[in-house]
Amino acid sequence: MQDNYNSKNSIQQVYGKIILLAFLAHIVFVCIFAGLAFKPLIIYNIFSVCFYAAVYRLPKLNHYRATVVLVHFEICFYVIVSTYYLGWNFGFPLYLIALASVVYFCPFKNKFVPYLFSLMEIIVFFTLKIYTLHNEPAYAGIDNYTSFFYLFNSAATFTLMVYAAFISKVSAVHTQQTLTENNTMLQDMVNHDTLTKLWTRTHLLTTYKELIVGHIPIIIVLCDIDNFKHINDTYGHDCGDIILSGIAGIMTSHCKEDITICRWGGEEFVIMLPFYKMPDGIKLIEQIREAIAATTFTYQRHNLNVTMTFGMSHTCESKDINELIRLADKRMYYGKRCGKNIVVTPEMKP
Repeated sequence: MQDNYNSKNSIQQVYGKIILLAFLAHIVFVCIFAGLAFKPLIIYNIFSVCFYAAVYRLPKLNHYRATVVLVHFEICFYVIVSTYYLGWNFGFPLYLIALASVVYFCPFKNKFVPYLFSLMEIIVFFTLKIYTLHNEPAYAGIDNYTSFFYLFNSAATFTLMVYAAFISKVSAVHTQQTLTENNTMLQDMVNHDTLTKLWTRTHLLTTYKELIVGHIPIIIVLCDIDNFKHINDTYGHDCGDIILSGIAGIMTSHCKEDITICRWGGEEFVIMLPFYKMPDGIKLIEQIREAIAATTFTYQRHNLNVTMTFGMSHTCESKDINELIRLADKRMYYGKRCGKNIVVTPEMKP
């Protein structure tokens, strides 16, 4: 139930239409009771018209709770007054049934509050029935119009109930769409690194498992920014973040869509090249290495150049992703020892 009425748009729609329907109904009642010259209910309905004209803006101003309380109490009080004067057979208590049907659109944090409204309307309904069984109406001058009023009030009641049912359906669809969008957003957060917008380790491992089932040849590349700790210590982590994002952009611009680029952790990245033979993979990674080395990053008037060291492995060596990462990592650190800014391939055998 909470999900259905949490949508502000749904609440605004429901109570906006209820207020409009009540406003129009009371205008009709003013005309009817004026024609019947029944002064007490003429005055009351004029008051109600003014009341709903004033309340109409409340949902638009996000005063949902005040709107709900005022509408429920006004309708309850109007039913009591009308039934007191004209009796049960005029059908005014039917509005309490309609009112109970929109209880699911009460925007209160406490989930029991809507049921309290519904309970109040049920108590008022049966109390009026018991009262009218033992007491005559206060005014019996328009008994000839009983059927007209009953049909009018029945039609208004069913209109409100049908509308509430329609909005419930719309609200349920809206809620489902919202949940789908939220799940998509959460899934995107799981699969993408917040800073670089690259894929996460989770996504890479999942994609690898899907690819390896089809016996697709895959190159795994583990790469690391050279001297990155010195950059962070000297210029700060904001500078480091700019470099990480910039390098991610360079790698992405050089890779096709079927290549998975993952931020493995810290300043480490993994590039997964499916369907690649080693010579073609080396050529691509060399292009990325050269592009990074040729790029100048600017941070607070400081011009910085960075390099990366790359280690490569291939599924012809192992089908286990952990083993491939281990081999690529071993070769990458061999490249660090050899002076950095280098691509170390399986043929180099560190």
